[in-house]
Amino acid sequence: MLSDTFKETDMAKGEREAVSFREDKQEVYIRWLRETASRPAVKDERFSARAWEVAQTAARLLKERYGVRRVRVFGSLVHSGRFHEGSDIDLAVEGLPPANYWEAVTSVLFLDDQVPVELVDQTECRPEIWEVVEREGVDL
Repeated sequence: MLSDTFKETDMAKGEREAVSFREDKQEVYIRWLRETASRPAVKDERFSARAWEVAQTAARLLKERYGVRRVRVFGSLVHSGRFHEGSDIDLAVEGLPPANYWEAVTSVLFLDDQVPVELVDQTECRPEIWEVVEREGVDL
């Protein structure tokens, strides 16, 4: 009985730490979104085209391997001239089983050695970020 109490306490602590980490990461991400929007546009059509190919590959993988219902690309890639060699690909997903989140993240993060892929899950996303996804995102 006592060991079960410790297990529950440790699990609850781990869950609180995971939620805290996600909230901290979201704050950083919101700040990054705002800063990115204010940067001057740098155009590199070849790099942007490559990023779109990576995004489409990631979307196929997420749908086929993890059963994701919807994948949307958003952020600098969907804004002509804003995507540059320091950018990443922002993908938002709906229908990703929570148990598969980290496996899915690692599956798409480095599909390409020059363009990292960031994954945002609707169920874990702050409403203001999801509003951007819905308003500006492009279905893949």
